[in-house]
Amino acid sequence: MKPKSYEYFFSSPNRLLIFHAVVNYATAEVTDPSRFERIKAIAAAGLSQERFKNKRSFQYPNVPSKDLFYQYFFSEKPDGFDGGLSGTVVDAAFDLLVEKFILTEDFTPLVYGPVQDQEYVFNRDYTQNLHHHGLLLNALLGFRYVVDRYKNSVVKIEVKNANGDFGIGTGWYIDMNNSDNTLGCRLVVTNDHVLANATSFRILTKDDELIPHHEVERFQDRLGVDIAIVRVDAQADVPDFTLGAQPGILDEIITIGYPAIPRTRDAYQVVHRGEVNSVVQEYSGQNLLVISARTSPGHSGSPVLDELGTVVGIITELLYEKAAFYEQGISPYFACIPASIVLETIHPNRSTLTRTYLDWPLAEQTNSGVPLE
Repeated sequence: MKPKSYEYFFSSPNRLLIFHAVVNYATAEVTDPSRFERIKAIAAAGLSQERFKNKRSFQYPNVPSKDLFYQYFFSEKPDGFDGGLSGTVVDAAFDLLVEKFILTEDFTPLVYGPVQDQEYVFNRDYTQNLHHHGLLLNALLGFRYVVDRYKNSVVKIEVKNANGDFGIGTGWYIDMNNSDNTLGCRLVVTNDHVLANATSFRILTKDDELIPHHEVERFQDRLGVDIAIVRVDAQADVPDFTLGAQPGILDEIITIGYPAIPRTRDAYQVVHRGEVNSVVQEYSGQNLLVISARTSPGHSGSPVLDELGTVVGIITELLYEKAAFYEQGISPYFACIPASIVLETIHPNRSTLTRTYLDWPLAEQTNSGVPLE
């Protein structure tokens, strides 16, 4: 098991408690002012001890160090912690904070006797920005944590057309400064083409529980953008996604969605990993990101996430021409609409939604699953 990884810290309750204690200590100046005041009090008390009285981290508690962390930990030992404090786990946690640019090692630590205490520079502004957007643990623990945290934030959209045929797409909760949550409602983002030919549809959780929906707004006809938003009843304890910055070429990404899988009865949540390959402009003039993560029917509307767990794009239809494929062997490319276009499209309209679809009939809403064939 690789140290500094999601699996390493989550493999035992004590490791996880130590990890959170290190993160809480090192970032307290911006994440928890009351905790930082307690750390300053612990540092002030430590100055009365000969071994600490000349150390910078005790004189200036905004200079993190392992010595001060140990004093903090034993002063505020986490509930549920049993056993000894593993220096290996502490070192791994501090190393991860350095790797992810929360801390920077100070290579001129002071030495007192035989013990050299590594001190750090706290990257305050960067950490404050991550904390403000709720992304600190995402940044530290990576894609495995992001998938686990947001798996319930990606929903199924099952549609029925005029012929009675069923289809499926994907949607996701978007953070619009929590304005809708205060009203007991939230916004789900998906593709316009998921809903374009639907006479009715329903939105389900990962585990097929119905999420009542209300107004819908589609943007393809009016703005030429393959995006739609749906106002739904709020779900408790399910985080919203934050829109992220434009990714760079070869930046790693993941997608989470509900593609139709052959020879299976239900729509399962599937995660793909890939990278950004290009920025292109389609015939209409709209910019798209080309990605290597596999997409297929059902992925439409899926979020494309970077390593911070922010949405950098939304999956749209394949870049595909039938004649080019059969005559020249040109394969389809997987594409997504950049997050900047998502924001430009939905932000001015989130308070002017109009109801364009009826809910599923009550008898159909109570069914836990819909056949996809």
